[in-house]
Amino acid sequence: TSEEVALSEVRDVTLDANDNIYITGWKPTTTQGRDIVVVKLDDGATILWEQTFNGTADANDQPNAIAVATNGDVIVGGFSTTSSGDRDGLLLKYNSSGTLQWQQTISGAASGEDEITDVLVSTGSNEIYLCGQIHETADEDYLFQRRSNSNGSLLHELTFAGWVGGTDRAEILLEDEEGGIIMSGKTAAGVNGQFPTAVRFAKKDYFLPPTSETPNAALPYIHQYDQLTKTNGTVAEDIKYYAGNHYLENAQLSIVQARIDTVPTTPDTLCRVDVTFSDDKSQRVFALDKRSSYHNYYLGHINEGRTKVPLTDQVLHTDAWTGIDILHGSNGAGHTYDIIIEPGVDPDAIVFTFTGHTSLAVNGSGELEITTALGTIVWPEPTLSSYDAAGTSYSNSDTPAYSLVGSNKVEITGVNSVSNRYLVIGVRGGVMASPTADSKWITYFGDSNDANPFAGDLFSSIDTNEENDLLIGGATFNGEIPVSAGVVTVYGNVDNNSFNSILLKFDLNHDFNYATIFGGTSTDISHDLKVINDNVFVVGETRSNNFPVTGGANNAVDTDGFIGKFDLITGERLLLELFTGSDADLLSTIDISSTGRVFVGGIVNSNISLVTLSGAYNQPFNGSAGDCVILEYDQELEIIWSSLFGGNLDIEQLYDLTVKPNDTGFYIYGSTPNAFYNPTLNTPPSAQQSGFPNYKTSTTDTQFPFNNGGNDPNQSDAFIGEFDGANQLLWTTFIGGNESENQPYYSHSKLAINPANPTEIAIVGATENFGSFPTNPATTGYLQTTNEEADFVMIFVDRVIDRITAFGCTGDNVFYSDESTVHYTSVGELIITGLTSCDPVSVPDCEPPASGDFPYCPPPGVSSVEFDQSTNNGGQDAYIAVLGTDRTLSYASFFGGDGKDGGTDAVYIPSSRTLFLVGNTSSVNNFPVSFPSGAYMQENLAGSVDGFIAELCFDETITNSREPVISNELKLFPNPTTGRVILQIPSNYFTVFEEMNFSIFNGLGELVMPRTLILSANDRIEFDLSNLPAGLYYYKLGKYAGQIIKVQ
Repeated sequence: TSEEVALSEVRDVTLDANDNIYITGWKPTTTQGRDIVVVKLDDGATILWEQTFNGTADANDQPNAIAVATNGDVIVGGFSTTSSGDRDGLLLKYNSSGTLQWQQTISGAASGEDEITDVLVSTGSNEIYLCGQIHETADEDYLFQRRSNSNGSLLHELTFAGWVGGTDRAEILLEDEEGGIIMSGKTAAGVNGQFPTAVRFAKKDYFLPPTSETPNAALPYIHQYDQLTKTNGTVAEDIKYYAGNHYLENAQLSIVQARIDTVPTTPDTLCRVDVTFSDDKSQRVFALDKRSSYHNYYLGHINEGRTKVPLTDQVLHTDAWTGIDILHGSNGAGHTYDIIIEPGVDPDAIVFTFTGHTSLAVNGSGELEITTALGTIVWPEPTLSSYDAAGTSYSNSDTPAYSLVGSNKVEITGVNSVSNRYLVIGVRGGVMASPTADSKWITYFGDSNDANPFAGDLFSSIDTNEENDLLIGGATFNGEIPVSAGVVTVYGNVDNNSFNSILLKFDLNHDFNYATIFGGTSTDISHDLKVINDNVFVVGETRSNNFPVTGGANNAVDTDGFIGKFDLITGERLLLELFTGSDADLLSTIDISSTGRVFVGGIVNSNISLVTLSGAYNQPFNGSAGDCVILEYDQELEIIWSSLFGGNLDIEQLYDLTVKPNDTGFYIYGSTPNAFYNPTLNTPPSAQQSGFPNYKTSTTDTQFPFNNGGNDPNQSDAFIGEFDGANQLLWTTFIGGNESENQPYYSHSKLAINPANPTEIAIVGATENFGSFPTNPATTGYLQTTNEEADFVMIFVDRVIDRITAFGCTGDNVFYSDESTVHYTSVGELIITGLTSCDPVSVPDCEPPASGDFPYCPPPGVSSVEFDQSTNNGGQDAYIAVLGTDRTLSYASFFGGDGKDGGTDAVYIPSSRTLFLVGNTSSVNNFPVSFPSGAYMQENLAGSVDGFIAELCFDETITNSREPVISNELKLFPNPTTGRVILQIPSNYFTVFEEMNFSIFNGLGELVMPRTLILSANDRIEFDLSNLPAGLYYYKLGKYAGQIIKVQ
């Protein structure tokens, strides 16, 4: 015709039922970039109307697709350029007359190249479907949306990424005869460019029961993108989703149990129970709404990797029986199953068929017991709910119950169909009450490891950067960890049946940012980590012969150490390599100086190649296995210096290395069975010499003999070594009594340097006999002694012993040396943590307990911020305690639940007077979880052992709250005295009865008379000093103190 429309490019054309023609394209303008043009023509090509659209930024706007509804509405999809130069997806609706009805934009979280590539109007529902790409993270992902025709509001969205990252783009939509939607496009294929991808979405009407439960952070359902393999190494293609030990196929649920021993040469045991449902061929499993978090996998069998693997909290199994769906989910107690029966459908169709079990039984509590060779899987007693289509709840008196049919089938009986109601049979464990919000953050962290006593998620180390982000290292047993909002990246062929190393990051607001999992098909554990600038350095051990190194050998010889460098912001592996010899070797501790020098300690059992350094300590191999090794690396993991350290006997251990301020050297702390020093002073033991390194720089340096003179070759002592900034050894000493102080190599934060006095160091540990320890030179402060096993605290100043004290519970079965840490505050207070099995004894003025009980010492006031737990909840609880600058005890509390709870490492943040303690717990009940608003939250134990994170705050005034106050109000007479003394309590001291400790000390600070008193106002205390020699004495009652003079 003679009519014309100015278009530079036609982007799409479609027809309606009357053969009217609809065209969309774009035209250039002089001031506002490209504008979108939409034209409607009749079947003779006469223009009926024309519309132009310009975005708000006056920049390039472009259509890609056009569709027409049965009522003549016109839908256009494309993009609009924003003022920042990014693209937003753009959706426009015009009515049949060409009037714009509404517009909607789509913007991904990363504000990149978001675009709608095709649109479709469903013939049945008139709803709008669109596809394209969306920039949610680093790359563009597939985008699929369903929107309302009336206003364009979002009804449903799916985004998903290709397996290897890069640009993934959906391009075409089609509706098939069954009402399903087919989407095709291109997916990134790494070095292979892109490959075509097609996805079909089936239409399914389903009902989801309302719930107030929070999904379990530890149990996301993970999409199977070929990252999961069978035990024979082939891809588990039939698996669609998996969570913990649950694996879902289209018509089957598999529950896997594992028993893995710690001996690589012996067989491990797996049991798999398969649960099938009906013969309905339409059975399918579908993920519902995705989490914002995802996983990345870089595995040996898929070298191109799998990136942004989605996670979901719920998977819907449709038509498990015709008209009956199963909703797979989770709550704080574990996996849940909701069996959803459509109105009018007969519940008698529900029959579960089991294979792989040894027996089925219904116990007296109505629970289903599925027994295997590895134990019993328990399904809770079923419950029943009834709803209308709107989700309104209605009462129903039916009582569902399990009923056995032969040896392998289970029915659910006792439920009748209802013609106008959805029935929901719930199979779910009880849920603990949600904790209230609190200023402290204490959370579990772990994944499900059902029926495996060796499984768990272990935390071993923690560090922080200048922004107070938290970096945590350790291991996870089954290659998965809980994710609520973070990103998970996996490197290597991580094994679901062995420990794999983990690196986690939480920010200052307690948000979980990412997890990096790395390892091979055997045991891999991160022991320690340190942060500098934007990098995290990690050390540990591996037994895998396919460890995911970035260079060098990848096959461990027995056990090898490893060191890795990771990007702090993303968790990306930058460098990862083995430290290997001809026998078992490992790296256990790391610290980094203020100038970036990386110092690492570990254990070697072979004659490794050493890198000597002029002027440094260089000890050669002396023929023994189990020597300590010390190394200095540069930032690119090149070894600058390495030396062995130890005597000629086996099984020496190095479990802490702490750098000194201002790059002036470092300390090491470990244990040794070598019973004497090298006879040559200040010289490394040679290959022909025996004995432990013997170094002193001054005659005043404290140097204790082995076993404190006991010299028992069957025992071991702790030791300290100090090095200068040139890596030369300055000082060594044994530490201990006449029994062992041997501690495991995975202990951390056991040696601390006082920032208020850098020549002062403190160590913590445990001994089998504190009574044979060296004499304590201190006479004031907290001084506890015992002739039994005990934790101990020891302080040196200028290499001279300053004080030694036992601490906490003493006696049998308290030798928990792997669970203690020590830290100085900026003003020199000591914060110690440990593990105790004893009950508390009331010591309100924080004096040492007279018995072997734990000295519970609550915070000094009701407004104190300190954590306070007055009881031992499980037999083996952690503890937290503070020794003030005068070394008196000012605070001590239990920490834990009904299992074993032990802290393995901690980091102190001076600006907030906060200690972040990490460790491991087996507590199911009474663990003191606490969550500030918006914090990462895991309320329940997910496996047999979980990691935990505890934020512990300390008042500025805690160490001053119990300072003795010299009182002129206490009346003590006669004074001087020959023996009998009366102490009068004023009327304003107590308003109720109160238990107080009353103590008398001699002039050397030695306790000569301890008593526990129940006091009230106007009480009189009478005591007798007749048996004490003449002299000056001091008394202390609570916070009050005074002097007594004894005469003959």
